[in-house]
Amino acid sequence: MCSSDLATFPSGATFNAGATFNTTSPTAPTPVFTDVTLKVANTTFVSTSNRPYLFASRTSNQSLAHASFVTILWNTVTTDTSAAYNSSTGEFTVPVNLGGVYYINASVGLAVSVQIVLLYVYVNGTLARVVSDVRSTVDQLLNVSGGCLLPLSVGDIVTIRIYQSNTSFNSVNTSGAVTSSYFNLFRIRV
Repeated sequence: MCSSDLATFPSGATFNAGATFNTTSPTAPTPVFTDVTLKVANTTFVSTSNRPYLFASRTSNQSLAHASFVTILWNTVTTDTSAAYNSSTGEFTVPVNLGGVYYINASVGLAVSVQIVLLYVYVNGTLARVVSDVRSTVDQLLNVSGGCLLPLSVGDIVTIRIYQSNTSFNSVNTSGAVTSSYFNLFRIRV
């Protein structure tokens, strides 16, 4: 610091006469990308290391029986990089050589009022995670969504199941709106 430089210190601060200061402007470190598709500024957010990647949605109503678990059949597949999703069964099967930790996310909108909505991830027919548990004291329109991380092995079968209960004991329909019912899944780590 030169004698002609001006420095401002907060009230009560002490200054050691022998202190030196870095007067150059700080610069952020330059990020190093080994996979150019990971750049945040780019519109490509899924790299080859994140495959398989699935995005599917429910674009028409699906009947959900009262007080029972129903597998959601995501009938419109927007992206399935490994052809691993079966829209007839609602099953995603982990492809060969693509086991690892997966992020699984789902959202379901209901077209009719209910009291309880549960959204579960099943792996190989067994409950793996509860991703949403929404309960009300009265029937009302409820949407559920949630996500989780799961370690999956080659050949594992993932389904999303929903449970609904209402005071009239009726079956209800999912909303046919694309924005309210979707399933998203991708590998984040080998």
